[in-house]
Amino acid sequence: MARTIYLDTALWYDLAEGRIRTESFESAIHDGIITPVFSFIHLMEFAQSEITSRNRVTRYIDALIQTGRACWIKSLPVVSEEELGHGYLRFQAIDSGPVKVLKDAFVDTLRITVQGLDRVEARTYNVTTLVSIMSGLRQFRKTRALLDIVRLQLLRLKAGKSVDPSRSEYVRNVWADMPRSVQTPRGLWLDITPALTDQFLRQLRWEEIPAIALRVALLNGWSLGLGGAKASDFEDLFHIAPPLAYCDVAFTDKRVYAALERGGATRLPKRNSEFSAWCREL
Repeated sequence: MARTIYLDTALWYDLAEGRIRTESFESAIHDGIITPVFSFIHLMEFAQSEITSRNRVTRYIDALIQTGRACWIKSLPVVSEEELGHGYLRFQAIDSGPVKVLKDAFVDTLRITVQGLDRVEARTYNVTTLVSIMSGLRQFRKTRALLDIVRLQLLRLKAGKSVDPSRSEYVRNVWADMPRSVQTPRGLWLDITPALTDQFLRQLRWEEIPAIALRVALLNGWSLGLGGAKASDFEDLFHIAPPLAYCDVAFTDKRVYAALERGGATRLPKRNSEFSAWCREL
């Protein structure tokens, strides 16, 4: 079975622009040894680049995955909800099987309808087309990221301690993603009352919700200094947790790696600087 690999956006630019030798990486995809995994964050970051650089990287990816297979990973809010839903079924002694977060088409990772992304047609779109559509949609622009960074900075200063995952006003999408109902493998829907939610959360273990646990570790270890924050910083909270939890290999930059390490993450990614050496071992 092919190993799933998730690359930081910067590595995709390095590959497309020839800053990293690509032969072994490309051959491993062609031979079915590895399967690259892409996310909404990749597309969003490509869409906000200038058009020449954007087209270079998306066309490189399209040409690459024509020779092998690629898949898509659901976003952190969706994965969080599914982790909590699966955990609740286990709490009720119902075997829900593994959390399934990888899909063959980007549009199948979305739980909303997006203008320009008709679900049937969008399953045939390549990366270049998806990014072109997203570059023109206002909802995919980073309009609130800096405000969210400031909010987190102020809360961190006020709290003066590590993130408490039970405080949904601080970790917005952790317990806030607890579903109100969940479907059993046989298709029955179970309502989750506030009382049952409280009982469930009191006994929940971090290992049952790995993407949520990694996000909490990242937030605990993330430097939220009052100066120099960029809009891209906020996306890091949503970028690495699902692939690190569910892909065989995930790469990230040294700043995110350091935050996960400081935050006590039980699993760490590989750093971008290790990518070339990792490719030589394929």
